[in-house]
Amino acid sequence: MTQKKHLNLLESGKINISNFIKVCWMWKYHVFLIVLIFSTISVSYSFTIQNKYTSIAILKEKNQNNNLQGLGTIGRLGFGGSVSESKTDLAIAVIKSRAFVEELAKDSYIKSSIYAANSFDPSTKKIIYNQNIFLEATNSWNKNRYPHPSGPSYIDVHKKYLKSLRISKDNLTGFVTISYEHVSPIFAFEFLNIIISNVNQLIKENDLSEAELAKSFLYEELDNTSSTYVNDAISELIKSQLETQVKAKASKNYVFDMIDKPFIPIKRSKPSRSVALAFGLFLGLLASLVYILLSNEKLKSRIHESEY
Repeated sequence: MTQKKHLNLLESGKINISNFIKVCWMWKYHVFLIVLIFSTISVSYSFTIQNKYTSIAILKEKNQNNNLQGLGTIGRLGFGGSVSESKTDLAIAVIKSRAFVEELAKDSYIKSSIYAANSFDPSTKKIIYNQNIFLEATNSWNKNRYPHPSGPSYIDVHKKYLKSLRISKDNLTGFVTISYEHVSPIFAFEFLNIIISNVNQLIKENDLSEAELAKSFLYEELDNTSSTYVNDAISELIKSQLETQVKAKASKNYVFDMIDKPFIPIKRSKPSRSVALAFGLFLGLLASLVYILLSNEKLKSRIHESEY
């Protein structure tokens, strides 16, 4: 294509899809080279990122309806409002809380694995730690970075923890999907089990403690009232607290039933080579378009200058 024809294609008023495609075709080798360079860089960069693995579990809240029969009696007496029967939202809030992570981080293995894990050795199935943060040989934190023997604060650990945690509730089915991502597929699996077990145990212990306090209070009130109707209501409340204690002590999974257990992931979840390739192609095409537009502007200027 001659410069004159090229100029005609670029004249304002004549630019359309057909002409634009023809202009792009003129620069096809440049487009191919630019797209190839960006795609290669993007995919190559994805190989420098550590593989991460995600373990997933699906949970369903256990039926807690019977625990609140006594509270319904008090509600009918006019001493209380509506009470939510779901512990799911509470459990999700606990799992995301700093206090929960602070308790988990008391285990040095968990703390170091959350905060200082760098990669995973599949041959030994062990985590390789960032030596600038954690010294595995001495099982201690790098003193140059963390003067205190306990290492990073639980607040810093909590931030890292939340970046790898995903938890959501399906309001229609009540199912809770929870996942944890880590460089070690084994730790991702083990830690997800620990999270589920600990939140069950924590809420269980809390309910047992509250039920015991409530029983003590209710027995005192029962001794101080002479109203038969109130006595019946208090008796119902005492019964509900006893039911809570029985169910809590007899149940291993207090809050959630396991629908789909955590598993040791085989395939990595990140990085995705296909996504990296698609991203490289997109950037390459975008860069090609910019290159074509700038090159065409320069060419137009040279053509106009040669005419005068």
